[in-house]
Amino acid sequence: MNAQPDQAAELHLWTEGGAPIIPAAELAPYLRWHRPGDRLFDLGSGDGRVLRGLAAAGVAARGVDLNRELVALCQADGLPVVQGDAREVLTQTPDWETITMLDFVEHIPLEVFTDILKIVGARPGARVWIQTPNLDSLMGFKFWFHMPSHISALHPWVLRKLLQRHGFRILEEWTEYGGLPWTGWRRRLTIRLLNSIFGPVQAALFLGGANICLVAEAQPASA
Repeated sequence: MNAQPDQAAELHLWTEGGAPIIPAAELAPYLRWHRPGDRLFDLGSGDGRVLRGLAAAGVAARGVDLNRELVALCQADGLPVVQGDAREVLTQTPDWETITMLDFVEHIPLEVFTDILKIVGARPGARVWIQTPNLDSLMGFKFWFHMPSHISALHPWVLRKLLQRHGFRILEEWTEYGGLPWTGWRRRLTIRLLNSIFGPVQAALFLGGANICLVAEAQPASA
């Protein structure tokens, strides 16, 4: 969805050797909300890691990406990915119930993201899966600056408000990758130490994972 999609294609090819695949543990929280028979559409398929992860979990999905080099990479591996603008493809291809936007929204302008939410939000019961750098944590800031093709910085508060404004109900929200690895007394002690050094507001920057993840469902207009 970038203005010049092919210039930064190689920046998305993070895995050298072998086909990239999103870890099963990363998809598991989303798949809890997968309804049998739902047709999934992966926006911004990139190098196909989400589609491969879904296939490994037994879930069939299609994808779309604007970058012709990445589309060719996916198609060469037999993945059902088409080249095009996500908004146009969503409008022209009505047979979907769930839209996945994992590591996607940070690559597109805000107006494109809101257009997509309008399209999906107009279909009660349709769901969106979102994953993007968590700008409520230091790890998330690191992730956001990791790639120069990131153009939209969406704080979790902004994501929630955009979803609500376009008629979605958030079913679940979590952070993943990074954050405090401890549980029990070690976590409590670490939080107390961070609060004493930085105060609760700044200490919170150390607590969240690198990505903010959400599952949301479009509600009827009268809801």
